[in-house]
Amino acid sequence: RRHTRYWRDWSSDVCSSDLMNEQQISGTHFYESTSNRNFEKMVRDLIWALQNKKAIRLIRIVHDFTSIAAPLNLPAIFHPIQLLYHRGCLYIAGYLPNSGKLIVIGLEQIMKYELTSELFNAKKLLVSYKQEMSRRFGISENIDEEIHDIEIEFSQYTGDFVAGLNWHKNQSFSRLPNGNVLMRLQCGINRELVGWIAQWLNNARVVKPSLLCDIVKNKYTEVLETYTTNKPLKYTNSFKPVKR
Repeated sequence: RRHTRYWRDWSSDVCSSDLMNEQQISGTHFYESTSNRNFEKMVRDLIWALQNKKAIRLIRIVHDFTSIAAPLNLPAIFHPIQLLYHRGCLYIAGYLPNSGKLIVIGLEQIMKYELTSELFNAKKLLVSYKQEMSRRFGISENIDEEIHDIEIEFSQYTGDFVAGLNWHKNQSFSRLPNGNVLMRLQCGINRELVGWIAQWLNNARVVKPSLLCDIVKNKYTEVLETYTTNKPLKYTNSFKPVKR
């Protein structure tokens, strides 16, 4: 499995052999790739590019990941800024110099690439990267440039669980008079946020903004129609950024 070595390194660092070993602690490998491609070579290549501030030529990318709202025009020069571990997957974040656009790509998406000798100014891009990622919920591209004051009410037990985990750097939680939990955060709206809210089913309700509430309700309606109308399933991405 692709993260087995990293899991072993972690377990050997924090667990003494007298207390715990690989027979007593294991990973589920849930959400991990089943690809047999040379994953470790790609990681080494990306680390080399990051350390040496060298551009990468992206030649072929596949799959639908939530982080990119539209297909890329390939081949394309890519300036890598950061490797990210997110939801059991590794991603590479960086910029397309021709458009100045920040993209975050899952390593499983990258079918073909080339290392180059082209240098770029990583320091300046890193500042922009940190600013942009602070505006996102997770890693997905926002639907627009707006930052929203978001409030989500959770049922008591679900809210207690959610409040104990990290989701966004400016998250805050408070107890409501009815015993439920209110989550507050300021960020953009994206596909990942809507999907995250949906996973709590009827244990979560968007209080504000109305835009996010409407998007969630519309998604639930579309899901219900999928089961009630028996229409053929067809890929749709309703979270493409708004064109200005």
